[in-house]
Amino acid sequence: METTENKEIKNDQLWLTLFTVIPVVSASNLGRELSLLLGINSILVSAIVGGVGGAIGFGLYQFTKESSMIAGVLTLLALFISIIMLIIIIDSPREDKAIINEEWESQQIGTLIFISTDRLELQTNTS
Repeated sequence: METTENKEIKNDQLWLTLFTVIPVVSASNLGRELSLLLGINSILVSAIVGGVGGAIGFGLYQFTKESSMIAGVLTLLALFISIIMLIIIIDSPREDKAIINEEWESQQIGTLIFISTDRLELQTNTS
C-alpha cells in the first residue's frame, strides 16, 4: 500500500513532467516555424526554443507547485495556448495585397518558366 508521501512524490513528478514536456514539445514546433521564417537550420532553432520552453515550464512549475491543482492546470493551459498563438501568428499566410505588391521575377529552371517573388534555384541531391 502506498503512503501519502509516495502519492505526493508521484503527483509532483507528474506535474513536473507536464510542466516541462508540454512546453518543450510545443516550443519545438514554434522553433520549426521560426526557422522556416528566418531560413536557418530548423533542428538547431527547434532545440534552442524547445529548451527555452522547458526552462519556462520548469520555472512555472516551481512557482505554482505549492498552489492548487486548478492553478497548475490554468497556468499550464495558459502557457500552451500562448505558444500555440505564437505559432499561428508566425505561420499565418501573407495577405494577397502584400504578395501582389512585391516585385515578381520571371525565372526558368530547365524547361519550366514561371514567375515568383523569391529567386529559386534548382537543387540536386549529390549523395
